[in-house]
Parts: sequence; structure tokens; C-alpha cells
Amino acid sequence: MAKGLALKTGVQAGFLTNAKMKMKMEESIGGVTKKTEFDEDCKDEINKFDVSIPVGLSYEFKILFVIDARFNIGLTKVNKKSDPDNKDSRNLSFVISFGYKFKL
Repeated sequence: MAKGLALKTGVQAGFLTNAKMKMKMEESIGGVTKKTEFDEDCKDEINKFDVSIPVGLSYEFKILFVIDARFNIGLTKVNKKSDPDNKDSRNLSFVISFGYKFKL
């Protein structure tokens, strides 16, 4: 491998802090269209803890800048209840970060 390049993997735990759905509804009655928007708290329907496996690459430049790209693959189901439309809903995420390392 090239100097400064690193392959990264492991186990990552996630904790739910907030869960809201934004809803938009449009209804037509007698030629009049009514639009409604609201937020719904769905924290009770979602698991409070999840586990994922992050897989990624990082590169540390000689001038102490770092770039990191990761793909997190969720292992645990998100929904508490079984949903026929989302039988196997899991978290997936792709993250790119840029940073600077300080010498201590």
C-alpha cells in the first residue's frame, strides 16, 4: 500500500436521538386544493440502537490533511414492527470527510 493510505473497517454502534417524519398531503374537494404539511414523531416505531460495519479508505497527506470515505452497512433492522412494504429496512450511509491533524 502507498504511504499515508489506510483501509478501515470495524463495528459501529448507533443510538437513536430523534425520529421525525415530514408529511405533505394534498387534497382536492370540489375544485379546491388543500395542502397540509406536518411533522410526526415516530420514535416509538424505531429501534433505539443499531449496529453497522463501516468499510472505508483514508489518505493522510504529508501536510497533515486527511481525506476519509466510508460506507456503513447496517446489520440491525430499523423498524420495531414488521412492515410488508419495508420488510428489511436497515441503515446504509456513505460518508466523506476532510480533516486536519494537529501535532501535539
